[in-house]
Amino acid sequence: MAKQPIVIVWLKRDLRLTDHQALTAAVHSGYPVLICYCFEPWQQQDPHFAARHWRLVVQSLQDLQQQLQAKQQRLWVFACDFSQLLATLAQAFELKGLYSHREIGLANSWARDQVVARQCHALELPWQQFWQQAVRQGSQARKGWQAFAQHHWQQPLLPIPWAEMRTVTQLPDSLTELRVKQLPKAWLRPDPSMQQGGETQAWQRWAWFVQHGLSRYRSAISKPEQAEQYCSRMSAFLSLGNLSIRQLHQALAAHRVSGRKALQSRLAWHCHFMQKFESCVRMQFAPLNLGYLPLLQAQQQQQPEARLKANFQAWAQGRTGYPMVDACMRSLWQTGYLNFRLRAMLVSFACHHLALPWQWVAQHLARLFLDFEPGIHYPQIQMQVGLTGFNTLRIYNPVQQSLKQDPEGRFIVRYLPELADLPPPLRHQPWTMGPLERQWYAWPLDYPEPMVDHLRTAEQARKRLWQWRASLQVQRAVPELLAQQVD
Repeated sequence: MAKQPIVIVWLKRDLRLTDHQALTAAVHSGYPVLICYCFEPWQQQDPHFAARHWRLVVQSLQDLQQQLQAKQQRLWVFACDFSQLLATLAQAFELKGLYSHREIGLANSWARDQVVARQCHALELPWQQFWQQAVRQGSQARKGWQAFAQHHWQQPLLPIPWAEMRTVTQLPDSLTELRVKQLPKAWLRPDPSMQQGGETQAWQRWAWFVQHGLSRYRSAISKPEQAEQYCSRMSAFLSLGNLSIRQLHQALAAHRVSGRKALQSRLAWHCHFMQKFESCVRMQFAPLNLGYLPLLQAQQQQQPEARLKANFQAWAQGRTGYPMVDACMRSLWQTGYLNFRLRAMLVSFACHHLALPWQWVAQHLARLFLDFEPGIHYPQIQMQVGLTGFNTLRIYNPVQQSLKQDPEGRFIVRYLPELADLPPPLRHQPWTMGPLERQWYAWPLDYPEPMVDHLRTAEQARKRLWQWRASLQVQRAVPELLAQQVD
């Protein structure tokens, strides 16, 4: 009996049904389309991801399923390595094509794609991959990138010809065992303190933002309380491809109000950093400037491991004794969101004031950031830690940031309720209380004293970083790195 010819749309971090190049191309092939998603075991073991990320994926898939059912189409969800699914599909169907987006991911997703590429070659199965960001591959990818990116963002949105689409509605028994049967309860239980995933939710949030938040965007972006409410909050949706960067650029262009240009620049940064990561993926494991590698190794060897681990635990749990640092960390635990400036302050405090290994910091924050995007995360971490040799060195003062960004301490007491009875000036620096104030406010409360003297550790970090930057091994690498920058 002849096998049914089909094509496969393999969904990864492109969980939407609009402006979807892979799906459009698959429909145009003329063959029945099998749309699938795989919960792959290796993904769930990756320490960068937590239940909060998989909850977003599940919500996105539920939204897709509802949309597809309304169009008499179907989404198939499996729990296995994609290579195993592909092999089983090849036994059941005559595969005519595989369509997906080209993922800019971690080393393990790249390794998985290499396995699939070899499998497709063996099966003589054409695999078409599409960029969903303004990113391209190759040694000359950064040359003329600005013009390339502008062209990408301005391209017409691709309609999906639903009337032409034929879908795979039944699967043979051989695929039954590979289908999802039960997901962890933590993935299925909504968390009202965090954003919900899905294309529908993305556009609902966008509609609210352009009506209420866009005009306040510039003034709100650095303030922790205001940013949570009035910033676009599109980053989590972009990380899962609930909408495309091209859709946002074009939707934003229709609004001529204050804040539009500021958001446009940040959308451009989104692709800019992903292009940097695509061009130098070693940033997941090693400094961009390899001259820092022996310096970092020597520093870590000088630190007692027990002290490093204790400092890391205090920072990761929001128990450093610096209220703004701790409020930011506890905010991430509860909501998965924090604005850009205070993310940078968290990294600065960990790596400059506490001298923690940057890899520990990167991995912990990845698990907390609801919008974790590898191609943005690692270049940003390296810039903030000062591992390029040419970017501006920033060592954030946690007290100054607290006084400037949250003068009344409202954000602080929201996440550190143990400090709520203190007047605003003391919420930023409770350790400055005199004896009478400590007696009046029944100090100490359940809150630690500062674990370091931030002025002293900042001076030590500044001296260390400038000595490193001036070192011969770091300076030798700078010209080549500058020549590779996106233009």
